[in-house]
Amino acid sequence: MANRRGVQPTGGRRKLGERKAQTVRMPMDHFGLYDAEAEREGLEIGDYLTKSLAEAHGLPVPSYIEERQRKALAARDAEQQEMRISA
Repeated sequence: MANRRGVQPTGGRRKLGERKAQTVRMPMDHFGLYDAEAEREGLEIGDYLTKSLAEAHGLPVPSYIEERQRKALAARDAEQQEMRISA
């Protein structure tokens, strides 16, 4: 269905389910570790914290986080493989 301007929507952002935004304060000396681990796992810090909390409490990791992580790690692996080939 076209919008008011007669333009067909192109799909937009994928729905990630009902979520709640939460500001988290943490000691600065902890943040460096969390940020490094998030990077190592191919996640943004918020996704890393959500994943870690879910695992710590025996809850399922949201599928959108697992999907983002798979894509990020696959892209990193492909980049490293390309670097090895061109070296």
